[in-house]
Amino acid sequence: MKKIITILLISLSSIIYSQEDNTTTAEIEESYITTLTTLVFTVDSIKELKNINWDDVKEIFNENTDKEEKVILGFKVKNNKKDSSLKYKHSFQVEGKLSDLNETIKVVKKTIKILENL
Repeated sequence: MKKIITILLISLSSIIYSQEDNTTTAEIEESYITTLTTLVFTVDSIKELKNINWDDVKEIFNENTDKEEKVILGFKVKNNKKDSSLKYKHSFQVEGKLSDLNETIKVVKKTIKILENL
């Protein structure tokens, strides 16, 4: 009987002390804020680039607080030739400041139009 009570107390104390304090974990999660600076689209054809919802792209960068931060929009069009050593047929990226995101998107749209004509 003495052994059972001792084992029970040891088990109970180990269970109590092994539990995590959730308040400190929640505080850490709230203080950890991520910002997105690069967004890369990989598509099968240039036609798919025309279907990008630019309002969604703007919304993705809304969480960033530093408006002078550099953002990169990248685009990769897969090469459909199986015997080619190139992984991508076309790829480009446009860099700009978060405060000039609309201008960066205009440059991307012009570049997509140029790629369509190639």
